[in-house]
Amino acid sequence: MRKGLTFIGVIVIEEVPTAAKRLTAGDYVRVGLAVLWVVWAALAWWSAPRETTAEQFDADFAAGRIASYQTTDAWDRPAPWAAPARAWWNPDGPLLAWTNDNGQTFYTWPHQPVHAVAQELGFADISHRSGTSPLAQTASVLGLALIIAGLLVLLGGRDPRRGTRWFWFWIGQIPLGLGYLAWLWFERPAMAVRPETQRRSGLLGFGVLLVSGFAVTALVIGARHVFGSWLVPGL
Repeated sequence: MRKGLTFIGVIVIEEVPTAAKRLTAGDYVRVGLAVLWVVWAALAWWSAPRETTAEQFDADFAAGRIASYQTTDAWDRPAPWAAPARAWWNPDGPLLAWTNDNGQTFYTWPHQPVHAVAQELGFADISHRSGTSPLAQTASVLGLALIIAGLLVLLGGRDPRRGTRWFWFWIGQIPLGLGYLAWLWFERPAMAVRPETQRRSGLLGFGVLLVSGFAVTALVIGARHVFGSWLVPGL
């Protein structure tokens, strides 16, 4: 009986370092980039501009929740998926955008002329701003860091296994960073993995980008109509 226990104990002790060796530098890179994406996604979702009603603006103004405001007539979403939407400044509106003290941004068509509402906000010592909110700017910085880190790993690391570097470059441009997650899932960045004989080309990646871009946009629009703009913000 004792010999058997001793034998089993030896096996257990020898297996521990073997299991620990399975976590390589590539695994830590994947986990780190995935965590960075989650943090960016949470901040970007929370600070994204949401369409609401004039009654909501009145309620936020009466409760003293408004931290800053701006008047605009259009929103611009830059090409990189990690960049936040920006409002074009227009003193005549007709849209009124404001950021609450919790970092969320809303916009609506007010009941009064927008210059009259802006005057009331000025009397209440609520600051006027142009551009994105501080929280959205933080999300933008994290998104930029995410893209740069991914490019450094993609270009400076070992050859991808299932697709060429150009393939994954184009896949990484898919909206919301979904292609970025696909790269982390299907590849093992920074690991010494032998590439497959026939890898997917950059031309195929560009085609996937075009198709998936339209598909993701359509899904987001449909989800916003079903679940509402608070849960699925968008322009």
